[in-house]
Formats: sequence, structure tokens, C-alpha cells
Amino acid sequence: MPSRRVVIAPDSFKGTMSAQQAARTIAAGWADARPGDDVSIFPMADGGEGTLDIVKSATPGSRVVEVGVVNGPDGKPTPSHYLALDSKTALVELAVSAGITLMNPLNALTATTRGLGETIRAALDDGIRHVIIALGGSASTDAGMGALQALGLRATTANGDEAGVGGASVEDIVACDTSQLRIPDKVTILRDTTATFLDAPGMFGPQKAATPEDVTRLENSFRHLLRLTGDTTNHLIPGAGAAGGCGWGFAHFLGATIIDGAQAVADVIGVREAILSADVVVTGEGRFDATSMTGKVTGAIIWLAHNANVPVGVVAGVVDLATSENISWSSLADHAENIDSAVASPEFFAKKAATALAKKMFQ
Repeated sequence: MPSRRVVIAPDSFKGTMSAQQAARTIAAGWADARPGDDVSIFPMADGGEGTLDIVKSATPGSRVVEVGVVNGPDGKPTPSHYLALDSKTALVELAVSAGITLMNPLNALTATTRGLGETIRAALDDGIRHVIIALGGSASTDAGMGALQALGLRATTANGDEAGVGGASVEDIVACDTSQLRIPDKVTILRDTTATFLDAPGMFGPQKAATPEDVTRLENSFRHLLRLTGDTTNHLIPGAGAAGGCGWGFAHFLGATIIDGAQAVADVIGVREAILSADVVVTGEGRFDATSMTGKVTGAIIWLAHNANVPVGVVAGVVDLATSENISWSSLADHAENIDSAVASPEFFAKKAATALAKKMFQ
């Protein structure tokens, strides 16, 4: 059996395995089928949950800075932190302060990004000038207004009061005063989706417990913001819909540049170069579906592998995508009695799925 150079670069399996756990488990399963292969693991992220940890592990000299307690997505206190890459540059992960895992029950109409803004404000107080924001994994659909208000934007209602929190309050805003808004010298957004601004409520609202009526209300709120601000361009940027419209809010009010999060992380950790010399690439995530190809880790790794003309395989909790002759895959669900069993023992079944994938790709 000839030895192969294998690059394993999965995302986290949301709620069950971190990217690091997934990479190690897939590598172990692969080794059961092909013990002689030269396997390298590259835990990945796309701007969503876990991005900060992965960038930290690949950036010597970086350090985590605790900022104390901020407002969580439901307004409850939650601890937050950022990653100082150097004395002037920081990576802030939205999921730390406004993530979907911090809110139960979910409420797309009231969830806020205020804690994200409070974390950025703390970084600016510490002398940070370039803020890189990983926008994935949000609980909110507030167009980033909560974060911007925490940074000094005054969004007022018809009676002159400060607007409330959450996407539902956006419809009440009649004026935005930016005179006290703290704007970093440079803001870079790591997007985990190519969704545009008006796509966000319908595409992601239901994941945050939005009913069809809620989605309509949020869409109307977003259109109201566009009319109010006169924006004609930023809302069309791929990724403007990231994190419930935060991409647009930061692009419009802070002049942020939006880039592909998975590609940026791939460059930081060196996986792009590793793929060029690989014989096979394996990636993975909890659910492999059509959204995987719109800015997620799995789609980015598949794209890099195809560009390098390297065979690629996917290990996923569930596969909900038409099969492709260019992609091999193996799911945890196929090896467990049911989805609940796979979720209860993700490492056990991920290892089995990886072993099956190795056999499928090199029978």
C-alpha cells in the first residue's frame, strides 16, 4: 500500500466537537484504514466560533486579553476577551460575546450585538488600531446596531430616545448620529457567508427562532435602515449579511473591509501551502449542505483542493447535498443508529466515518 500525504482540515462540528477534536479524530480514523500515510492536521475556522483559538495557535507572540463582563446577546452579563496579535492589531470573535450558544431560548427579534461593541471598545482603550472581527456564529439579527451603539453611535427614535436592542428595534430608528462613534483606523471583517444584507433575515433568521412573520419584520427593518442611511452599495457586498447583517453595519458606519474568513485563516495557518503538496485532502463539519459552499470552511478547503487538482473528501455529521463526482464523503449519521446517537458520541462515529472514507477513496 503506497504511502500518501494527507492534509486533514476540518471545521468544528457545532456543539459536539471543536475543530481540534475533529481533526485529531478524523486522523485517527484515517490511520485505522491507512496506517502508513503521512497525515498532517490543520484545524480550521471561517470567522465563526473557534477562530480566535485557531489563529492564536498559529501566531507566536499573540496573547488573549480579558476585558471583563459585557452584555451577552440576551442582555445578561458574560465574560469577553480578544486576541492581541501585536500592540496595534486585535482579533475579536463575535461568538465570544454575542454567540448563538450564549442565548437560550433564542429570540431573533431581541438578540443584540452590544457585547461585541463593548469588547471592541475595550480593545481601542488598550491602544488597538486595527480590529479584525470574526463574524460567524451570532445569535442576533440586529444589523450590528447594538455593537455600533456601544461604540458611540446614537440611534434615536421619533421621541428622541435611544433605540432599544435587537432587530425589532431597528424599525423604530429615525436618525443616526455618528459624531461620537469610535472608528478604528482599520476594520477587517472575516465573513463566514457570502450572503448580502437583505438575505440575512430569511437565510439565517429561522436558525435563530424567527417565525415567518419575524423574518418579514426583520426584512422590513433592514430595508428601513437602507432608506434611512441612503446606502446603495454596501448592502450588496458578499458577506454584508454575515452575523445578522453585522457585515453591512460595520462596512457602512466603520468603513470595514469584508474578506473571506476561511481563506484568511487558511493563509494564517499554512494549509493553502500544505494542500499544494498533498495527495489527498479531507475536510469536515457538522452538516454538509448547500450553505457549505458559500463561505464555510468545507467549501473553502474543497475549492483549494480542486484548484490544486488534489482529491478531496468530507467527513460530516449529516450530508444533505447532492453527491458530486469530485467529492467523496462519509457521514457520522450513516454509522450510527440515528442522529441522536451520532451527536451523543461524535468522536466515536467520526472515527468510523473517517475510516470508511479512507477505504472509499483508496479501495
